[in-house]
Amino acid sequence: MLQLKNIYKTYSSKNGVTHRALENVSLKFAEKGLVFILGKSGSGKSTLLNLIGGIDNYDRGEIIFNGKNFSEFKESDYDYYRNSCIGFVFQDFNLLENLNVFENVSLALELQSKKDDEKILDLLDKMGVAHLKNRMINELSGGQRQRVSIARALVKNPSIILADEPTGALDSETSDEIIKILSDLAKDRLVIIVTHNKELAYDYGDRIIEIRDGFVLKDLLRNNTPTEVKNESTLVSSNLVIIPKDCEISEDNVNDLNITISEKRQDYYVLVENDKHRAMSLFPNVSEVIDADKNNKTFIPYQHVKKEHNGNEKAFKSNLPLKKGIKFAFSNLKRKKLKLVFTVLLAILSVIFTGAASNFTQYSLSNAVGMSIEKDNGSYLEVSSSFSIYNNEYNLQQNDINYLNSLDREIAYSYDIPLTYYYDSTEVDPILSKDNLFMDKTFKGLLITDNIENYGYKSKDFKVILEKENLVEEDYKTGVYISSIVAETIVKYAAYDKKGVHDFKTIEDLIGSSIRLSSGSCTVIGIYDWDKNESLYKHFESLHDENPNYLLLREYNNIANSTLLRLVVRQEFLENYKDARRFLSLKAHSSNIIDMDVSADSVRPLSNIDFNISKNDVYFYSKEINESNFNEKIKTLKPNQIFVGKKFFRSLVNEDFKASEIGHMRELIETFNSQKHTITIKDRNANSNEAFQAIQDVEIMGVVIVCSGDSSLNTAYLGTTFFSEMVDEYFAPKTALVKMKAAEDYSAFVQKLYDNGFTINNNFVNYFLEFASIIEQYSLLINLVAIVWFAIVALLLYSFMSGSIKDNAKQIGILKALGANIKDTYKIYAVEAVVIGLFAIIFGILGYYFGGLLVNQIITSLFYTFYFAIFTFEPITFVVMILSTILVLAISLVIPMSKISKIKPIDVMNS
Repeated sequence: MLQLKNIYKTYSSKNGVTHRALENVSLKFAEKGLVFILGKSGSGKSTLLNLIGGIDNYDRGEIIFNGKNFSEFKESDYDYYRNSCIGFVFQDFNLLENLNVFENVSLALELQSKKDDEKILDLLDKMGVAHLKNRMINELSGGQRQRVSIARALVKNPSIILADEPTGALDSETSDEIIKILSDLAKDRLVIIVTHNKELAYDYGDRIIEIRDGFVLKDLLRNNTPTEVKNESTLVSSNLVIIPKDCEISEDNVNDLNITISEKRQDYYVLVENDKHRAMSLFPNVSEVIDADKNNKTFIPYQHVKKEHNGNEKAFKSNLPLKKGIKFAFSNLKRKKLKLVFTVLLAILSVIFTGAASNFTQYSLSNAVGMSIEKDNGSYLEVSSSFSIYNNEYNLQQNDINYLNSLDREIAYSYDIPLTYYYDSTEVDPILSKDNLFMDKTFKGLLITDNIENYGYKSKDFKVILEKENLVEEDYKTGVYISSIVAETIVKYAAYDKKGVHDFKTIEDLIGSSIRLSSGSCTVIGIYDWDKNESLYKHFESLHDENPNYLLLREYNNIANSTLLRLVVRQEFLENYKDARRFLSLKAHSSNIIDMDVSADSVRPLSNIDFNISKNDVYFYSKEINESNFNEKIKTLKPNQIFVGKKFFRSLVNEDFKASEIGHMRELIETFNSQKHTITIKDRNANSNEAFQAIQDVEIMGVVIVCSGDSSLNTAYLGTTFFSEMVDEYFAPKTALVKMKAAEDYSAFVQKLYDNGFTINNNFVNYFLEFASIIEQYSLLINLVAIVWFAIVALLLYSFMSGSIKDNAKQIGILKALGANIKDTYKIYAVEAVVIGLFAIIFGILGYYFGGLLVNQIITSLFYTFYFAIFTFEPITFVVMILSTILVLAISLVIPMSKISKIKPIDVMNS
């Protein structure tokens, strides 16, 4: 069943000295029997036992078990072997102190994926320790521990039991009891006992092997059948063979001798039994072997009898129950509580810091804006999109409007059309007006909505506090709603009304009155304010002081940039307003052939030319257009085909002519059209010099003359269709106020708008943009700090896990000796890592979240009038926190475990 061939084993000390433990040891073992291995300390007997048990490695030679050579074993094969075939009884018991008696014995069975409580109790009863099943190991005596150790070895029914000095720490009475137990077990299995007690060996042993200095000194068998073995040749030591003088050399004897001699490392001697003196002179250390009087023939030289192996051994794959792994883990963690607390706190700080670093390196503008809107910054988003040549700003295009209208929510459209109201400068108190913010006479433009109350600021909706009675549709064509802050300013600083006079004592006096604007006049049909009817003007009145409150000023700007300085109107007002400005708002500008800048006073549609008024004379350059088909043809003109007034045309060609000189005028037009000219259309009231529209490759189709011979309008006339499209584009909304829905995911909606190309213009967004820019500027530094911190934490966690593994190395070695595989030991320390990781992740995330909220709140209260989100709590941040913690703990677990897994179980136990 078990055979050792020429086993050689050495150890190297720390100072480099090599020590021989075993040399050329060759032994064969039967399937059952009680075998004692004798020898002094350091003789190699325990090493031999460890090699047989598969918990130590040999340098060369062969160990064969049931026909399988150890040299072909993988680590998993050794695990199977130790788990299924070997039962260890250690000198110092090697019981696991964090388990009780029953659990220690049960563990060996559980590693075979078995459970049999009745069998365990029966074994404990046979060992005489059943009444101690719930006792912890440190509560047992030496003899009791050894009995438990034997029960643990026997419970898995191994084919070999290995006992290393099982009676070394016991009294003689207890020693006899233990040996008797092992002797009984040897009746149906192989029991090998290492001891230095010769008396016990000769009293109980079926076979005695004595080792001295790494060599087999003698190998004796109890002489139960002396006549059968009398004439057998026997290898009794590493280089001594005894052949009785009357022995007939069989073929097997010859083969054994040939094998022995062929594998020799030194000379071998064949010795006849009666040549004692020569043998003793050659081998003074083996006098006991050939001294027939010493043992009185009780033991004779061992002769192995070959038997067919029954092949009953079944290999069990080790599987440590998770419950046991958890128990081991928690027991280990409790051993160094202070270090554990420090490590967990460190891991928690690591998670928090990792979250902060991830938050800054992946700062989400959409989350920040969404959180601010959700907390207190209002119920709408002001969005814009699409680049326009006009004023270098972004206007909403039709596809943008279509998308916004598809969002199934209230939308108000804002138009940044300059609208100025006038003060009576003779009535304004210069002291009151000094540094007064409200003396700014320009509205921000129009806000088109049917319900101003859908919008607000800091979770407060605007409310209409005053409104004209009995409003009809016609009122909305010129009617406007103004905020109380504008109304109070008009009343206090005496703005002109339509007639150039005023008599406004309170804001109520404004309702139904006309106020004078730069482009005409409008009727005040309503005034809006806070939802609690708090006067906005009074709220910000202190801003006229010489030293204004800058936080209050910032709050005012946040509101003013959204709605407060806009006229709130209905769509009817815009349509009427477009018609009223159609001939006044735009001008044309061109460079002629000598690079002289010329411009027209206005741009009009061709449809404005009325042939029924006799003073209009039109001279057509195109032969296809005449007075009769004019109104039809102008609808088909290309955008670059225009008519011009006489004065504008004269400036373009830089030449005067008489109205009667039609032929000369046609020549001038033909010459002008043969060259490339561009006319730009601008807002005549705009401060910017940027073009609104550009007409490339202008082709003049005719000249308009008012009162023939007189100077005509300085005008450019565009095709009706093109002019209407241009006016519509000019009056395209600048921004849209998108009503937020209650309890929606604000951040997701903000991201949705960003993804669709929109820009969010709420004033507070600029602060987030600045913050994001700062973070981006220092992102490299943030990442470096995060990496350094991550490395420090990884090293400290590695130190803890590595220390825990080293501190419990004996536990790992015992488990390995019992047959546990590397996965089983991983379970224990993986549980430790999971415990630390769960604490770190749970409390780290909670600390990061609530700490982040606290920081946000502190920063907001100190520096901002709106909720400023430094920490945005993006899902990816939490993923990074979790994964980084898992990674650190995995590294801290795998590296020390992989190192210790490469160490022999006996060395791990002894470390």
